[in-house]
Amino acid sequence: LFFNQAAAGFAGERRLKLSESDRQSLRDEEAGAIAANDAQIMAGRVNRSYEELVSTPAGPRTYLSTKGPLWDARGQLSGVFGISRDITERKHAERLVEESRAKLESVIESLQEGLIIVDCETDSVHWNRSALTMHGYASEPPTRLAADVTPPDFEISTPDGDLLPVQQWPLWRVRQGEKIDGLVVRVRRPSLQLERFFSVNGSLVRGADGKARFALMSMHDVTLSRRAEEAVRHSQRLEALGTLSAGVAHDFNNILFAITGNAQLALDDIPKTSPVAEHLDEVLRAAARATDLVRRILLFARFEEPKRRAVELWPVVQEALKMLRPTLPAQIELETRAAPPLEHSVRADVAQLHQVITNLVTNAAYALTQPP
Repeated sequence: LFFNQAAAGFAGERRLKLSESDRQSLRDEEAGAIAANDAQIMAGRVNRSYEELVSTPAGPRTYLSTKGPLWDARGQLSGVFGISRDITERKHAERLVEESRAKLESVIESLQEGLIIVDCETDSVHWNRSALTMHGYASEPPTRLAADVTPPDFEISTPDGDLLPVQQWPLWRVRQGEKIDGLVVRVRRPSLQLERFFSVNGSLVRGADGKARFALMSMHDVTLSRRAEEAVRHSQRLEALGTLSAGVAHDFNNILFAITGNAQLALDDIPKTSPVAEHLDEVLRAAARATDLVRRILLFARFEEPKRRAVELWPVVQEALKMLRPTLPAQIELETRAAPPLEHSVRADVAQLHQVITNLVTNAAYALTQPP
């Protein structure tokens, strides 16, 4: 019935003519799609907006069409009317944006670094695959950022273990406009027995108007290096302790030498039947045990292997318990029971066996003297 000049160029150089149908000017599939849309409008008596694709010598063009039923002067349905706007360039730009978005998402998801992105307008949060794995999540984690909301079973603390309130969490600080560079935090999820250390960087991304658009936070897992540093510090402490122990052990050994020598001289000066002789024998046996203790301290200081030999277990146990008995509180009774046979020998370090028995009895005595 009528079309304007712009519609005349709807098909490019093949300009539409009043005497022609769509199928004469357009490809069959394109004309069929337009006819089907027009038929739906007339059948439903409703207005509709949809996209139409038309081939031209310059290439395909996309039109956004809005059409409705056309009524004649008598109120009878006589066709359709509408407008079509060429949105080819806009659709091309949308495709470029979508492709760029897809590429960016692919890069983000393939990063070894954990990355968390917060939309500052909606407070929605996106975690990439590495960030989810680092925090022990199989799917999307809690996304709330409100200061009074703490995700369940989730702790963030300083490297030394001091728990941080939500307002001091790195992501929350970045959301408030703070720039973070190389901050080390400890993340724990007790139910998963997960504990990791992260080096965190974060900042706001602002638009041309200066308004914050996104908060970005990246994290690198430094758990292995952190534990290696702790192991080195522990080793250094042990080395210092070993040096100190060696010095103390040497001084103590000199004292033991004086005790042992004088006890032996006193034992030689008195009759064998003297009651004092038994006490001096106890002094010498205790000094021998102390000498073994000094040797263990020196072994620790030099990190040497203990000297093992074949020993009978039961005499060692009896001797250790005999020495322990005077050190126990008066209200504790020490009773020994052994299941035979105990005549078999074992290959062990006597000093270490004494230490094991001492630790067991001392711990038991301590437990007995504590209030319930």
